[in-house]
Amino acid sequence: MSGKMKQAGILLGILILPSLFYVILSTGEHQIGRAPFFGPKELHPTKKIKRDIPDTIFYQVPDLQFTDLDGNSTLLSDLQNQIVVVHFYCLSCYESNFRVLEQMAKLNDRFKDKPEVTLLSIVIDSADTKENLLDLPNYPVGNEGWLVWRTNQDWSNIAEDALLLNSEESEVGLNQFALVILDGDRHIRGYYDGTQYVETNAAIDAIKSLRFTYFRATKEKE
Repeated sequence: MSGKMKQAGILLGILILPSLFYVILSTGEHQIGRAPFFGPKELHPTKKIKRDIPDTIFYQVPDLQFTDLDGNSTLLSDLQNQIVVVHFYCLSCYESNFRVLEQMAKLNDRFKDKPEVTLLSIVIDSADTKENLLDLPNYPVGNEGWLVWRTNQDWSNIAEDALLLNSEESEVGLNQFALVILDGDRHIRGYYDGTQYVETNAAIDAIKSLRFTYFRATKEKE
């Protein structure tokens, strides 16, 4: 094969491969790079995706109410169109909680310049003060892109009833160290063990996949 033919082949590959990769991610026949949906699913009674195939209604986390550290009322729907990573947070918990903070800090460092990604730490101990919660030099908790909200509910009620952490799908179990990823419509898109480095890497991949989907949908609306 001549040098010109080799150059032409390389150029053709450069032009075709990105488009092929996009098609693989975009079509319904392939699930490569897609974050799955978790929770109960049902068929839409009227909406179709093509021909006679009904669309799917995926489980949506209820619009839970919280307060920020200044006492202002907040709702989970305030993060509409955001990819949200949720975890439960308290200073008086087991030492493993700080391992979760390490992994959350890794996520923050990876996506801090991505405004469509938000980390949400839900405080579960009313004794933890704002000053103490934010005074963690090694962890940029409370910085832009990393919210800290309080709840009056028992954390296990939120974890089990809303985030479905006790379901067979979650594989994480009902514990305070889980990371739960929600998409912009409050669909559950991933469960991860917040104490494990490998799991955090998997969470990063899921977030990247959701960002790809987010930008593709935004472009289609333009």
